[in-house]
Amino acid sequence: MKVFSYGYVLPVLGTGLFMSLLSACNFVDNQQAISYQDQGIVNPVPVTRNFLRNNQTHRILLGVIDSGVDYNHPVLADQIHFDLDPAGQPTSAGFDFVGQDVWPSPYLARTAIYDPEVSDEDREAARKSHKQVANLLALAPELGRYLNLQRHISQEIQAGAYHGTHVAGLMVYDRPDFGLRSYRVLPQNKSTDPQFDYTSEAIDAISESIHRAAADGVRIVNMSLGIDYAKAVGGEDSEEQVGQYMKMRQLSQNMADVIVRYPQILFVVAAGNDGQWRDGENLTGIPCGLKLRNVLCVGALRENGDPAGFTNLVNSGADVVFALGTNVISTVPQDMCVTESMKSLAQTFMLPPELVPDDFYGKTAEGLRKECPAQGGLGTLSGTSMAAPLVAHLAAEMLSQNPGLDGAGLIRELYKSAVPSFLGTNPVYKLKIKKPSWYPRPMSHALPFTLSSLLGLSSSRSAPGEVDENHWEAAWVR
Repeated sequence: MKVFSYGYVLPVLGTGLFMSLLSACNFVDNQQAISYQDQGIVNPVPVTRNFLRNNQTHRILLGVIDSGVDYNHPVLADQIHFDLDPAGQPTSAGFDFVGQDVWPSPYLARTAIYDPEVSDEDREAARKSHKQVANLLALAPELGRYLNLQRHISQEIQAGAYHGTHVAGLMVYDRPDFGLRSYRVLPQNKSTDPQFDYTSEAIDAISESIHRAAADGVRIVNMSLGIDYAKAVGGEDSEEQVGQYMKMRQLSQNMADVIVRYPQILFVVAAGNDGQWRDGENLTGIPCGLKLRNVLCVGALRENGDPAGFTNLVNSGADVVFALGTNVISTVPQDMCVTESMKSLAQTFMLPPELVPDDFYGKTAEGLRKECPAQGGLGTLSGTSMAAPLVAHLAAEMLSQNPGLDGAGLIRELYKSAVPSFLGTNPVYKLKIKKPSWYPRPMSHALPFTLSSLLGLSSSRSAPGEVDENHWEAAWVR
């Protein structure tokens, strides 16, 4: 079983394992202990815009349950659906279950230095990493936007805090009538104990997010996250394995009970990136794997239309569709520099200062000066996490044409609009998804410093002429 994790691809390690390892790596910052003066750092004040007009323009509300969203990103700003006070000023952008506040920003607070709940050992480790950031800023003060001392930069990068913003950009692009609500449930960072079981806590946070989304009027929810578990049989497996399996079965049922309460909502969920066959009995997942009428599971395709090597293949009886999931460009937080040099810096925070090379800070500062501004608020990721929001976007387009459809009705309409075709030798139904207007064309014009290069992903380009420059294909397996 894996701890709850995002549905994007990481090198060598499976996503869940990667998240488990991180929980043992000085994950001690507690955003609920944040000082008042630091609130504006991790929960930025919404930049001025016509909040009331934007809300009135939004005809369809979509919800993203993920790691928070940069609600000031220029590509997303007018599509964030804020709660407003009588004067038309924002009072909430959703809910943050990490920070327990109403500003689900992707930025993470650095609190271990003064949090009374932190051990002396962890506090000292936090002081050392804090000093490393200060050393770098002394060489390059202009990088303060990306290396703010009140934020836990290494945790943001290693925990993929940019993930939710990337997903959000693929949900609402080019549709000013789509409004976005954000519900932050990741990363899970309340304990330094690597054995701490976050599973029940995560299910509770996701379930509460669903309740809030329904109350907010959301009609389509995207969940590019999940947890998998295998069947255990008494007499063949250990009592501990059987007990864990029974626990997961119950948690799966708990989430199903929440989802079925809201048939008006379509839940679009990522299939996961373990390259496994999920039959729904011997190996399955939550939420992908729930056989519910208003849940649509999404696997990933390469740019040439072939299944991505990492995508899970789900044959549990749930509705499944495949969409582009490799080298997908989308929005990333403006003040989060997700580059090779920042990755190196984050890894260095794990080392004792005496093991850091003398020239490290100078070389890192030079790299960041070039890379961070060049990122430009866009980055590239691969995973079923990227495929799911593209399908959510397509479903929202259909809902805008027929607002009376419920979740199951939307799945039927998606199916009816598809054209019979093949995925390899397997019969499927294909759909077209229009690319964002801001998307680079051709793909070879992608950003010089991208999240895929940061994460060590390989590039899978199609041959010239094989890719429709204005659309992606999605394949429906039913």
